[in-house]
Amino acid sequence: MGSGELKADNYNWKKYSDSIRKVILDDRITVIGKSAFAGLTGIVDMNMPSSLQRIEENAFYNCSGIKTVIFKGNAPEIGNNAFYSIEANLY
Repeated sequence: MGSGELKADNYNWKKYSDSIRKVILDDRITVIGKSAFAGLTGIVDMNMPSSLQRIEENAFYNCSGIKTVIFKGNAPEIGNNAFYSIEANLY
């Protein structure tokens, strides 16, 4: 999937809102940008790479289906409302 910062405007996730269940990010991703996955209610599991340094505001806003978030490295800096409306287990 590339490297560096993953931004909402790089991908048109919204048309897949209900069908995306699990997201596994490449080890080269360092930032999940503002509102990158916002509104994708079908996501259940997230695997965060050890390279991740920052999750910007509203990155997973209203992704209410997320139940598990796994950080492979240290927890990154997390922006305001990055996980708004999510009641997930963080590992």
